[in-house]
Parts: sequence; C-alpha cells; structure tokens
Amino acid sequence: MSDHTVSARTRAVLDNPWLWVGLVYACGLVARVIYMFHVPPEQFVSSDMSFYVSLAQKLAGEHGPLDPADVRYPLGYPALIAFLIAEGGSLARVVNLQLIVSALVPPAVGLLAAAAYGRRTAQLAVMFASLYFPFIEYGALFLSEIHFILWLTLSFAALFAAYHARGPAARLALAAAGGVALSVAAAFQSVALPAAFLLAAVEGTALMVALPNADARARAQRLRPWLLRWAVVAIAAAPLLGVQARACTRANAGRFCVTNNKGPSDLLLGHYGRVGTIEWTPPGGGTTRFGSPGA
Repeated sequence: MSDHTVSARTRAVLDNPWLWVGLVYACGLVARVIYMFHVPPEQFVSSDMSFYVSLAQKLAGEHGPLDPADVRYPLGYPALIAFLIAEGGSLARVVNLQLIVSALVPPAVGLLAAAAYGRRTAQLAVMFASLYFPFIEYGALFLSEIHFILWLTLSFAALFAAYHARGPAARLALAAAGGVALSVAAAFQSVALPAAFLLAAVEGTALMVALPNADARARAQRLRPWLLRWAVVAIAAAPLLGVQARACTRANAGRFCVTNNKGPSDLLLGHYGRVGTIEWTPPGGGTTRFGSPGA
C-alpha cells in the first residue's frame, strides 16, 4: 500500500465531521464525570434538592398520605428517586442515573436539530450541547431539570419529525411517541404542557396564514392533518397525565390539579416581580412560602 493511499484514507477519516462530533462528545462525557464526582451531590443536598429528596424518602417509606405542600412540584422526580432508594438503595443510584441522563441530552438535542434543520445543524448541536455548562451542571444536581430537558427534547424531536415524515402511519406513530415523551416531561416540569400548546398554536397559525385567500373548505383541508396529529399527541399523553392528575388532586385536598399546585403562585410572583417571600396559611393549616430566586 503506497504512502499516497494511506494519506488519502487518513485525510478522509479526518474530514469526516462525525469524528470531531464524537471527540467533542467524549470530552463532554469526561467533563460530566469530573464535575459530578469531584463533589458528590449527595454531600450538599439543599434548597429544592432537599425538597425532592425528603419527599422521595416519604414516598419510599410510605410515611403517611401526601398533602398540598407535597405537590408544589410534579411528583415524577421524587417518585423516581423513591424507586431508586427503595429497599435500602442509596442516593448513589440516583447519581449514576443523573450521569446517564446527562450523557443522553446531547444526542437528543442532535435529534431535535436534525428533525428541524438537517444533518449539519445536528452535528453542531451535539457538539454545543456536549460542552454547554448548564447541561453539565444540572446533571450533577438532584433536580428534575435534566430529566425534563431530555424528555421534552425527545418529544419535540418526534413532533418535528412527524411533520416531515412520509406517509400517514409514520406521522401518527411519531406524533404518538411525541405525546408519550411529552407526558413524561410534564411529570418532571409542568411547563412542558404550555410549551407543547404554544408549538401547536404556532403551527396552526402558520398554516392559516399560508392560505390568506383560501375558502373555508380549503383551510379545513389544510388543517386536517394538523388536527389529527395533535389529537394523537393528546391521546398518547393522556394516560400518564391522568395518573398525575389523580395523584395531584388527591394530595391537593380534592382540588383539581394536573401536575402540581404551584402554578398560581408562580403567576403571582411573575406579576409582582422580585419579591423576597410571600407566605400564607391554607385553610387546613400549615404555612406555605414562595419567593423570587433573584430577589
């Protein structure tokens, strides 16, 4: 084999963008491991992390029924921790899972970018997400954000892919997958639901604007695939959302809630701006406090 042939093959390998994507992704994995195990998260459980871990221990030990204060956040992450620490399991299992989920986020971001913009953008997205520090940091904390990021990204990747898929069967299957992933994301952060609603509204509005002079029949025909896909999304998301709603409503003293009961307080704080603390006493007793982190 001549030196020219070897050089050509080496150049072909080095010119392959996936090689560099893989190298950057590997660097991101190393950064995640170093950051996570330099100061193990189980050694500094505080703030929201303390809430999640304490509620998980309550769920794992079945120490009485849940109350309204327990559903300030969706129950998905505390339930996941409770499952991992049940029967003598330690928080080390949670640490290992956080690392795995954090490592899956860059490929998920790549899938979303590929579905929305194409292969080259997907390669750049994987590289960016591999080294994006908030993704690394959230993976090292006992917080639900990294799980929410993974599942909402997968949901939107499936929804964008459904829009471009060929054939009704593929479109509906991807829409169903997006709905299931959306319901899982909502189990970690309730903002997943308004995000999906906004995506559906923007897509529907764009379809309407694209036919400004069309009659009602033409518009209805254009909107029919959109309505069908989002109906499938809703149907696929309904089972897990129903489980969450039952658990949340039962814990919330019978007052209906889908994933948590903290939405009104967040809306109040959003209108009031930076407020150090708002405190009130529910009719059943107990004290509830919320505040703006930046206050």
